[in-house]
Amino acid sequence: VPLPPAHDAQVRHPRANRWILRLLLPRYAWRLRSLLERMHAESALFFMDGATMASTTERLGLRLEAPRMLPVVLETAGRRRRTGATDATDRLRVVWLGRLADFKMPTLVHLAERLAAWAAESGTAVELHVIGRGPEAARLRTLPRHDRFTIIEVGERTGDALADYLVTHADLLAGMGTSALEGAALGIPTVLLHIAYGPLTGRHRFGWLFDAPGYSLGDVIPDLAGGSTDRSLETILEGYRASAAEWSDRTHTYCLSSHGIERWAGPFLEAVDGTHFRWSDLPPALYQPGVFRRTYQLMRHARRKAG
Repeated sequence: VPLPPAHDAQVRHPRANRWILRLLLPRYAWRLRSLLERMHAESALFFMDGATMASTTERLGLRLEAPRMLPVVLETAGRRRRTGATDATDRLRVVWLGRLADFKMPTLVHLAERLAAWAAESGTAVELHVIGRGPEAARLRTLPRHDRFTIIEVGERTGDALADYLVTHADLLAGMGTSALEGAALGIPTVLLHIAYGPLTGRHRFGWLFDAPGYSLGDVIPDLAGGSTDRSLETILEGYRASAAEWSDRTHTYCLSSHGIERWAGPFLEAVDGTHFRWSDLPPALYQPGVFRRTYQLMRHARRKAG
């Protein structure tokens, strides 16, 4: 559904979405469910994380015995590795890495607000380094700033330039998706951010990438209102200097074991060899965008052009 409030409701309420599919698009839902059941039976269906598996099966009413997982991977061999804290002892530097658009912006805004409030409360100098571009970059100018909190707009960095910047400038990295893995592969303590399709009006709970369940790289935040007393982010910030080495080791180890391409190359090749299902077996009508998707794409294109 292309409208943000409707999109938020759609992703946060899979059971309601299931009934909407049954009522408005019953034939499409049946074809999609039948296809996934066939793919699973032919060992051709894999989920990238537990949340994707749960939302897919719940929306379509699927019952899959022993569903298979293949998480998102990153090449980790030959990367630089940082252990412990950076040399900056007079300030705390948090790096955001990701595109400045869509469902990522509410979480970035909330992160900046919490960092600004903690900096004022604790008296610690905090810098938020924003790496990325996107149609909503102008919103960075509206985020809070004061004498103890600064936002540094880095722009886009890739490859070795990105790795060099992260190793030398990031005490903590905050990101979702493969952006989180970019920091974790370097041994930078990584806070996993989540998806929101509207403003976060309460205090959202933050957590470590290495504690994420089911290979998650960011889930939909179920309650935009959140709580009123959460101090998860503040606890992380307060404990950084004492625990940086431990958090670095845990982050790096988790990245290698759960998302390293060296760990999953073998299972992936076994999966390919274990199925006879091919792209040509997919009914063309199922992967062609429908009216809702085409409307959404047109709206996104118009927003990007305007921005």
